[in-house]
Amino acid sequence: MNSRNLFIYLFYIAISFLIFLVDNYFGLLVSIFGYVLLFFLNYKKNKTIFNYIQFYLLTCWILSITQVFNLYNYDENIFYEERLYFFYCVIITGLISTFFKSPDNNLLITNLKKKKIDFKYLNHFLFFFWLLSILSIDGFFGNIIQYIFKHILFLSPIILTSILYLNSTKKVFPIVIFFLTFVYYTSIMFNRTGFLLVPIFFFITVLIERNLSINFSKNYRFILGTVILIFFTLVISDLYKGSSTRNFYSFLSQLTINDFKNFSSETRYQINPVTNVYDYFSILGSLTDDKRELGGNIFSQFISIAKPRFFFPEKQITNISELLFIQRYTSNRLFFSIFLESTYNLGLFGVFIYHLLILIVGNIMFNSLLIINNKLVFQFLSVHYFFYVFYLYTLIRGPGIHFIPYFFFCFCFMLYFLYLFKISRKKNSSNI
Repeated sequence: MNSRNLFIYLFYIAISFLIFLVDNYFGLLVSIFGYVLLFFLNYKKNKTIFNYIQFYLLTCWILSITQVFNLYNYDENIFYEERLYFFYCVIITGLISTFFKSPDNNLLITNLKKKKIDFKYLNHFLFFFWLLSILSIDGFFGNIIQYIFKHILFLSPIILTSILYLNSTKKVFPIVIFFLTFVYYTSIMFNRTGFLLVPIFFFITVLIERNLSINFSKNYRFILGTVILIFFTLVISDLYKGSSTRNFYSFLSQLTINDFKNFSSETRYQINPVTNVYDYFSILGSLTDDKRELGGNIFSQFISIAKPRFFFPEKQITNISELLFIQRYTSNRLFFSIFLESTYNLGLFGVFIYHLLILIVGNIMFNSLLIINNKLVFQFLSVHYFFYVFYLYTLIRGPGIHFIPYFFFCFCFMLYFLYLFKISRKKNSSNI
């Protein structure tokens, strides 16, 4: 536990609460900047943002402020109980981050000595398995294999491409594979995720190749270019989602300047409009009034993962968006936002448990990288870890069940390596 950060944060929250008693809007707004305070306290010590603690704090700040910013449009008495609940959620999640010591520096990972890969035809095998995984996701080897790859190994083509890139001296071929992978995912996922997965992995792979030593003053072009690329990708993905085409080539061939002009006048990339804020706090109020008709949240989803709907179609609905839609809390069946899913049937305790689990997973992933001395295994696990760091935005916002297809398989590997390390350390200590 970081006792210094904890003391400073408690003092800051005490001031925020006093402000909340006078003006609940400004008190809530001030409390949200507690995430930023903790972020800079960590940054002052470790000079890095590429770890699970720092991205957790940034994500919580972004997702919180977008929900609260436009509350000034409402009278202070409207949603007062919901504002107070939100205030408690901010305090709880900020306190949780102080339970974990922020990694001193990512160079701690990259500077560890790794066993060299002595495999002459490694890239040939990586390409073969890349093709095999795409065919499996596409259903070439049958429905059962397709189900397994879609729900547990969905990222395998991108992971293999990243490892191929890291082990190639000439980057032309792996870049081509990255592009083909991008085209493939945009053709099977008709939302923003299909567009963002491959670019984010490419950025992570380049970071790992550079040993995570990005100098902001010297590499500002790379960083600025990455930010512009991701934003442009978000715009393209929204246009693609709203189009009638269902493959990337057809979409590009029909794309016009007018599409960008229409998008700019109706863009969703803004701090949440008033209607969205009203919907959010209305749902939050419904979820905390103890009048829900159905139970089920992220925790029951994880428990029921052992009973796949593919084999058991009668399985009870546990998806938060579907439950909200069924119970008429919102007309949008894909309404995800911070604190909603974890609040669903466990309230503040659910918020505490869910966010604690998010950080525990990040801590386990980071610690597993410290004990890996095989270069190939390290590449496999580190790509997953840093993708987890970026993907915290979705996990905190929801749905948390995305952890299963994206991280479950690798996380089990990490736990296994930590278990072996613990056993070997016990044996060594007993032999002394």
